[in-house]
Amino acid sequence: MPPVPDAFFSAPSGMEGGPEAAGAPPRVVFMGTPAFAVPSLRAILDARYNVVAVVTQPGRPGGRGRKVSPSPVKEFASARGLEVLEPASLKDADFVEFLRSLAPDF
Repeated sequence: MPPVPDAFFSAPSGMEGGPEAAGAPPRVVFMGTPAFAVPSLRAILDARYNVVAVVTQPGRPGGRGRKVSPSPVKEFASARGLEVLEPASLKDADFVEFLRSLAPDF
């Protein structure tokens, strides 16, 4: 697999030097569910971005007892006091409008 160009990791225009360099930290809505998304969310929080909400899939039944378990991202976000959203569908008009009302930069 070819290496990923550094351009994919560069700061958005006006964001060079991190969020503090541009004034107020950018407002972020993070979307992720599996365990491999947790380090990305942790890095965003460590970089002091303003995570206004975390969107993850609703918990799914698992195990022998078919008990509903939260996603790894939900557990991580909840433990840090972040607002967690678990929409049944990302296409729901009310959900989309609510996301817009959060006025995220990302």
